[in-house]
Amino acid sequence: MQFEIRSTEGSISLTLHNSEPGEFPYLETPGDYTTSELRDRAAHFGFDFRLSSEELIRAQLNLRLARFNLVPHISAGSVLSIGAYGTQGVITSVGELVPFLFPTHWIRVTENAQLLNAQEYAFALVKLNSMQVTESLGMALGRDQHLWTQLKEDRALHFEIENEIQLLEQLGKLQPGSLLAIQSAANNLDQAIANLESIIPLESTALSTSVGFINPNAITTLTVDILGDIEAPPELNITDLELRAVRASPEIRQIEALIAASKTAKRSRAFQWTSPQGDPSGALGIGLSTYIDIGSSHLRDLYTAKDRIHALLLHKILDAIHDYRKSLDSHQFALKGVAIQTRRIQEARNSLQNHSINDIHDLRDALQLLVVNHANVLIAQYAWYNSLSKLNRLLREGPYSDI
Repeated sequence: MQFEIRSTEGSISLTLHNSEPGEFPYLETPGDYTTSELRDRAAHFGFDFRLSSEELIRAQLNLRLARFNLVPHISAGSVLSIGAYGTQGVITSVGELVPFLFPTHWIRVTENAQLLNAQEYAFALVKLNSMQVTESLGMALGRDQHLWTQLKEDRALHFEIENEIQLLEQLGKLQPGSLLAIQSAANNLDQAIANLESIIPLESTALSTSVGFINPNAITTLTVDILGDIEAPPELNITDLELRAVRASPEIRQIEALIAASKTAKRSRAFQWTSPQGDPSGALGIGLSTYIDIGSSHLRDLYTAKDRIHALLLHKILDAIHDYRKSLDSHQFALKGVAIQTRRIQEARNSLQNHSINDIHDLRDALQLLVVNHANVLIAQYAWYNSLSKLNRLLREGPYSDI
């Protein structure tokens, strides 16, 4: 299947493979990807993109049809009417024979142009949101892959200490049962590693689907593109970010286009009585003002929707800033925790070598807290990356600037 989309921003040409009825779907060859590659793929080949493309095509066709309907045309009903009733039939078919005489037909062209404009913004929204969802899923997968590697390193440290304690127990330098305390901590770590090994393939499958792959195993390995330096984070100005987000928001541009179309539709209500094909509810009479008032109600709905979009947009900005700052604080606390527990473990191991350790459980607790702080460092780091991704999306900056 091949189709082309033209908009005010240019054109997109796609060639997609559609499965025939009863045919097993085409499965993509697995490969290695970066988060940037997958983000861009979601914007141009994802399932949401394809569906939104068809909606945009239909909006374009509706505008084209409205323009074509300004040209004289005729239906089978009009032919029969003219043949059966002569001049009277011509009068009843005047809406098709000379459609350009009726204001509602011209107004419909304007309305469809405005609806197309709104659909173009909706199309941009789908692309932006697909990119950000994919980036977030990629961050989650990258975080857990990174975390798995870190836990394996921590498990190697546990193994070294287990061997040291086992030897000292055998030599009678430590009381029996000392090894069990360390093995219990190692067992918890083994469970955490096993849980990650079961979760990571599911995250990879979700990421594959988000970018439009049919093959759930299309992603062999993922490389996360770093969005910034967490050790040198830029300061954020809330007021400035809020203003920039409002200016950049396609959501607001879309609702404004819908408001313009609703105003045009309301104007069309005042002229329905002039067209033979007009809505009979808009006939000239005592009910016409009420008929127009219904259009005013639709318009008020859209103004309320615009206010809600403003509120939600500012809420999202504040949420992203909160995540940004919280993850920075968490990252610093976790790094400090890693340093503290590393010193505790080293001191305990020195005591082991000198056969002067007082409490093996203190070593076990330090090992467990080291694992926790290592995990918190990575969780905070990737949460910070994700907050940057959200801000880029809301401000339409970075990789989102071209949409």
